[in-house]
Amino acid sequence: MGGDRVVVLAALTLASPSAFAATEATVALVAASDAAPLRFALDEIQHALLGRGIKARIDSPNGGASAKALLRIVVAVAPDPARPAQGFVLRFAKTGGARTLFVEGADVQGAMYGGLDVAETIALDGVAGLRERTAAPYLRHRGVKINAPLDARTPSFSDAGDSAWKNVETMWDFSFWQELFDRLARDRYDTFTLWSLHPFPSLVKVPEFPKVALADVMAHDTNFTTIDPADMVPAVVLEHLVRKKTMSMDDKIAFWRKVMRAARDRGVAFHIAAYNCYTHGTAGQYGITPSIKNPVTKDYMRSSVRELVLTYPDLAGIEVTTRPTTTGTIAESESWLWDTYGRGILDAKAKAPDRKVTLVRRGPAPLALVESVFKDYPDELAFSDKYPADHLYATTKPHAIDAAIASIPKGRRMWLELRNNSLFYLRFGDPEFARDLIRNMPPLAKVAGLDFGADAYTWGREVTSVDPESPRASYFAKHWF
Repeated sequence: MGGDRVVVLAALTLASPSAFAATEATVALVAASDAAPLRFALDEIQHALLGRGIKARIDSPNGGASAKALLRIVVAVAPDPARPAQGFVLRFAKTGGARTLFVEGADVQGAMYGGLDVAETIALDGVAGLRERTAAPYLRHRGVKINAPLDARTPSFSDAGDSAWKNVETMWDFSFWQELFDRLARDRYDTFTLWSLHPFPSLVKVPEFPKVALADVMAHDTNFTTIDPADMVPAVVLEHLVRKKTMSMDDKIAFWRKVMRAARDRGVAFHIAAYNCYTHGTAGQYGITPSIKNPVTKDYMRSSVRELVLTYPDLAGIEVTTRPTTTGTIAESESWLWDTYGRGILDAKAKAPDRKVTLVRRGPAPLALVESVFKDYPDELAFSDKYPADHLYATTKPHAIDAAIASIPKGRRMWLELRNNSLFYLRFGDPEFARDLIRNMPPLAKVAGLDFGADAYTWGREVTSVDPESPRASYFAKHWF
């Protein structure tokens, strides 16, 4: 989509506020493409204009309304090798006697961001506040992660708590995801990562292991103090399952395809992160065990990765890590990751050659070893590590991964995990701290982007308000500053 030469025109003419009150067709929005990110930007512009009491209408590219408009804004995707990805230019020109603002994006995301910039300016300062300028992201990618409690049988890393237990149904509520991706687009995030210990039984059907696919969505009513984070699905959980939703695996696949398409429609790349070697949800069928030395487990993992890529055409990336206590040496674990995730993606690409899947490799292996083992990976390979360890708000100058940054192989980049494991209920509010943290990041040539999220708390809908909205506000809405 980003490479398409798409043009979306939003016809609007810069004029005085009094002029808008004097005409019926004050603003015409004209879309010459159905590209969803640009339609979203146009909707935001229209909403901002209406908020200012200015009439707005959407017309065809050659419609008469645009000719009568008092304000013209042309939003276009205009690829330019000299323009940074996701960047845009706002410039004024005279066309047919009217003053026109051209919003030119380097790609679809850039055009959307330019349109959102225009909408924000109109909302804050009116049309008189629009100015020429050039903009591009400071960081290559900006991401958010959620540890997703998909099901009691396929938990995430920090499901032993109320915020996860009360958000199982939220993970299967499309309105939550649509609201989230709209917000991420407005806040200029371009990546989302869903984290799970072992997501495959809740997401895909694997022909070689058909009984593993899980029907329905299950939670449990066990006291979470009985659950050891090292064993998130003990027998006591399986003995106290509670059905939250009735869904077939085909229903689940349709749901997540819709979610991933919603992300793409807001310029957000959807990633899935898995820990290894876990096998939650398999119930030991087919001889599958959580051991990298079990050949059945290796075949199952490789097949599951292949099906994940083939099942979800809008899946943009996969992130993988191994437990420090995984059975095997670091070198053995790395080879196992290549034989399962690396080769699984290659198997999918053999059937869908045009697919591109970013692979993000998170510690603890030495980066030189990862580079060596994954040397034949054909798509983007990046690394990931916790930048300020587990406590994002502890310091603006973290040094926990200085050695890892220094050891990044030439041409590779690091995702910086901004992990907030401390501040869950109170709203963070120190913009100078946030600005200093960004400015103190390692050299941008070594940084792929940031991945902002938490462990021990699920960023779904809030669960603490005594006077909640209906539905409850999302974590992001409650913590907006």
